[in-house]
This record gives sequence, C-alpha cells and structure tokens, in this order.
Amino acid sequence: MLRATLYIAVGWLLIAVVAGLGHSLGLTVMLPASSVVVLTHMAFSSGAAGELEGEDERPAGIHRPPLAADLAVALTLGYLEDVHQGHLSGTLSLAHGLTFLVLRWASYRIAIDRLGARTVVTLIAAALVDLLTASILVLIAPGLGLDRAGFIASATAGLHWHVLATGLAMPAIWFTLEAVFRASRRVQNVSRPVSTASTLIRSGVRSRRPPAMPRREPSPRRPAPRE
Repeated sequence: MLRATLYIAVGWLLIAVVAGLGHSLGLTVMLPASSVVVLTHMAFSSGAAGELEGEDERPAGIHRPPLAADLAVALTLGYLEDVHQGHLSGTLSLAHGLTFLVLRWASYRIAIDRLGARTVVTLIAAALVDLLTASILVLIAPGLGLDRAGFIASATAGLHWHVLATGLAMPAIWFTLEAVFRASRRVQNVSRPVSTASTLIRSGVRSRRPPAMPRREPSPRRPAPRE
C-alpha cells in the first residue's frame, strides 16, 4: 500500500511540476512524459520499497509485487495524464495500462541495472505509450467528427521529439524516485525494532559476542607418597 501511494504521489507531483514549468516559462519544446519513467521504474522494481532487482540481498529468483496493485497505479497515472493534458478520460489510462503490462513482461527477461539499459527501455516505453494513444484516438476519430488521415499526421509529427525529451529527463526522474524510496526504507528501518539475529545479519550488522574464555585443563593428579 505504501509503495503504491508513493508511486502515485511522486508521479502526480512530477506531472504537475513538468506542466507548471512548461506553462510558467513559456516553453515551446516538447516536454517529457514523466509518468512513463515512473512506469518503467515500477515495472522493474522488486520489493515493497521499490528497489531494483539485484540492489538488495534476496533469495535466488525474480521477486515482483502483485500485478493488480501495480496495474492500478499505472491506470491512475494514466488518468492523471488525461486530466492534465485534456484528453478523453481513459485514453492515456488504457495506453499506460497496456504499456505497463509489456514492461512487466520484459522485466522477467532483461535487467536494467545500468543507465544505458534504463534509457533504452524508457525510450521504447515512451514510444509505445505515444503509439497506443494515437491508435486509440485514430479509432475513435470518426465518432468525434475528426479526419482520420489528418489526425494521424498531426499525432505522429512530434512523436520522436517527445520520446527524446523523455529519455533525456529519465536520469533526473529516476534519481528522484530512488531518493524517495531510499528515504522510505530508512524511515521504515528506524520505526521497526531490530530484535532477531537474522534481521541483524540481513542488514549487515553483526552482534558482538563476548570473547570466549580459554579452557583450563585439569592438572594431573600426583600419586600419594608411600609410607
């Protein structure tokens, strides 16, 4: 629950910050899709605190949070994007949900523990969200009284710039997510009492034991003197 809440809160804050900066500064360049970076981080995270696979000591195998909870977060982020961008409700929600399912499927087959891999996966995810959004809008364009051919041309005109802007903004957004979840882990560790030896060993703290006293061997008995 905490993990989902943090992802929604950080995602909503990033969407508002990017939109606010673009509006207040009058930026005419393509703005990044911050929610796509959040989706990528969430799809490849392995624990309740959002850490990536391989960053903590875990048993062998791939550990992922429940799919339903993460999918609900992806749909929520898509709905927030719909509200901020003025799209039809459900357009970006559906695109984000489908993209997250693809990312979760890929997370069982590849690892993105390096910056280059994270950038490539984020670029692919951003392109997939844009293509799915354009496809959904093209399908419903006749019902809205829009020309399908003209709509396709306008929807795909700045697609590569949007993807590029998302890739360039990925390191900063990824660092923000890591900092938030790192702080969350510290708060949880402080509030949780450390009582068992297994918890100490897992966190890297070794309990101090008193030094063992040397054993004193019994001295051999001397034979009694004969009278």
